[in-house]
Amino acid sequence: MVFEEFTADYLVEKVRTLIDYSLHDEYVSRFRRMMTIEQFRSPEMSVLYSQMYVDKIYQYHKRLFAGMISAGVLEQTDPGTLAMMYDAPIFVWLGECDRHPEKEEKCKRELEAHVRLFYKMFSCNKREK
Repeated sequence: MVFEEFTADYLVEKVRTLIDYSLHDEYVSRFRRMMTIEQFRSPEMSVLYSQMYVDKIYQYHKRLFAGMISAGVLEQTDPGTLAMMYDAPIFVWLGECDRHPEKEEKCKRELEAHVRLFYKMFSCNKREK
């Protein structure tokens, strides 16, 4: 898919896939939870956690948004700032779902609203606003 074809619906679907995989793949869910706890006990685990669950995702979205900016899909702004604005709520809702599985559907609705508002705020495509 080329950057010009990215839409709010596309981003919502990608976030849903990420959340479902993170919460419901047994290995991924257990590993992520273990890493969340162990990052406070071990400097090595702290570094690994940051690399896997912060830096890697941040860098991916930073590159994605830079490409979308270059393609004229998103307004000219700092892609790193966009990535941080985009990613932070995802981690908040993921943690909320870990602690309160009964809130998963509510969190997913709020996450979808976040992604749609994000796209609306920064999209160059006035038809999707």
